Amino acid sequence: MLSRASAATATTVKRDLPHDPPTTSQAAGILVLERRVGEKIMIGDEIEVILIETRHNKAKIGIVAPAHVAIHRLEVWLERRGGRRRRPR
Repeated sequence: MLSRASAATATTVKRDLPHDPPTTSQAAGILVLERRVGEKIMIGDEIEVILIETRHNKAKIGIVAPAHVAIHRLEVWLERRGGRRRRPR
């Protein structure tokens, strides 16, 4: 659940990307959040994302997740699957 302050900066935008993210469970769009260094985002009850640093148009993030959750950069994820994406069911 977003706090009142976070809700003010959260926006849902129409998906207009050259590719879909690995999971496409929400056809409505992408949730865009603004965070300051040190602030966190929770995904479900088990995954925590923290903004570590921003510098020169790059963001360094940390992810805390259970061992059974695979976490990859998109280009690594695609390569592991032979450049093909799974179709959503």
